[in-house]
Amino acid sequence: MNYDTVTGLPQMESFLSFAQNYMQRENFNRFAFLALHIQTFSNTMSQKNISDQYALLSLVHKLVRKQDYILSAYRHDNQVLVCLLDTSLLTDYSLEQSLFYAKELFALELKSMQPQISFTLKGGICFHRDCDSITLSIQHALSALQIARDTTSHTDFCIYEPKQSSDFSLEADILPLFDNSSISKRHTLIYLQPRFFANTMQPVSAQALVRIIDNRGKLFSASSFLPVLEKNGLLLDLDLTVMERILQLITHWQNAGITPYSISMHLSDITLQNNSFYHIFEQLIEKYPSAFSHLAIEISSIIFKKEKAHILSFMQALHQAAGKLYVELSDMHADFSFENLTMVDGITCNRSFLLHTFYNKNNHSITRDFIESFENCKVSTICKSIETDEEADFARFCHFSDLQGFLYGRPLPIDIFQKKYMDFVLTPFL
Repeated sequence: MNYDTVTGLPQMESFLSFAQNYMQRENFNRFAFLALHIQTFSNTMSQKNISDQYALLSLVHKLVRKQDYILSAYRHDNQVLVCLLDTSLLTDYSLEQSLFYAKELFALELKSMQPQISFTLKGGICFHRDCDSITLSIQHALSALQIARDTTSHTDFCIYEPKQSSDFSLEADILPLFDNSSISKRHTLIYLQPRFFANTMQPVSAQALVRIIDNRGKLFSASSFLPVLEKNGLLLDLDLTVMERILQLITHWQNAGITPYSISMHLSDITLQNNSFYHIFEQLIEKYPSAFSHLAIEISSIIFKKEKAHILSFMQALHQAAGKLYVELSDMHADFSFENLTMVDGITCNRSFLLHTFYNKNNHSITRDFIESFENCKVSTICKSIETDEEADFARFCHFSDLQGFLYGRPLPIDIFQKKYMDFVLTPFL
C-alpha cells in the first residue's frame, strides 16, 4: 500500500484497492463513505498556506486512527479527507452521534496543541448500500458534504438520501422479521460489553446490546431499527425478547457450573409505560427465578420521575427477585432526586454525561462531588462510553466505581465474550 508522505494516510489508489478488497469479503450493507472538510480560523494560519493545511490534516489523521469504525482514509484535497466506515462497529450510538463525539475529541486535541486555532468540521455521508460502485459512493458523499457546507445548513453532517424514502426502505426490511408482533431469536444478536471495577480493572459485569439481522445476513444497528420499532409499536416485544434471552444465557451459565457475570440491559421508556409489560415481567420471574440475581435493569432518569408509581411496583418485584435497578443520567441536571436513592442500586452515566462534564473543566470538581454523593450512599456509579485515556483519567478523578467503553473493551458476540473474559467455551448459546 502506498502512503501520502505528508499525512501518513493511504494514497487514493491504495485506498480504493483496500476498500474494494475488504468490502468484497464482507456484507457491503455495513459500509459507508464519509467526506470530511476541515476549515480553520486563525490570525496565524492561512487557508492558502498549504503546509499549515497539511499539518492540520496530519492531526486529523491521528483522530481518524483512534476511531475503530473508520477503517481507512485518504486525502482528497488540501481540506478534505474521504474515509471508509464500518457501521457494524457502532454499538452505543448512531453514526451522526459517533461523528459528533469524534469532532469533540478533535477539538480537544487541537486546542491542546494549537490553542490559537478555531475550526469548523463538516461531513457528507453516503451508505454504500445506496450505490452501485465505490466511486459513486464517494461522489455522493462529496455531494452531501457540499450541502453540509452550505451557509444555510444547520447541521455538521449531511447524509446522502437516495430517491426512495429511506424510512420506507427500512420498514420494508425490518417489519417482515416480526411475526405476529414477535421477533425470532435468529433475528436478534446479543453483544456483551465488559464493565471493569475501577480499583482493580478486573471485568465484573457486562452490558447487553442488541442488533437485528435479516435472513440475508444484513445487520441493523440500534439507530436504524429503534425508530421503526417505536413507530410500529414493537419496542415492548423487542425488550421482552432481549430480557428473556439474557435470562436464558445466565441460566445457561448456571447449569454449566460457571459463576455468571451480572448483565445489564436498558428498558425503553415506552416499554415501562406499557401496562402489559408488568404482567409478562412477573411471568419471567417465575420462569427464571435463579437468574434474576445476575440481572440489572437500566432505565432513564426521565421515566423514573414520570412514572414513579409504576417504577415503584416494578422495582419491588425486581428486588424481590434479587435483581438490580440502575438509573441512567445524561447530565448532572437530570431530573433525579436524591431522596429516591433508596429505590436504586446504581447510576450509569452515558456518553452525553461524560462529554458535558469532561469538556467543561470548571465543573470537574463539582462532577466529582456529585458522583461521590452516590458512592457515600452505597450506590454504584458506572461511567460508560469511555474512549480516550483523558476521559479515563477524568472518570478516575471522579471516583466512578465501574468503567466501561471502547478504551477497555468493545462489545462482543456472546461466544467470543465467554472465551475472552470468562476463559471457557460452552455449547453455543442460540
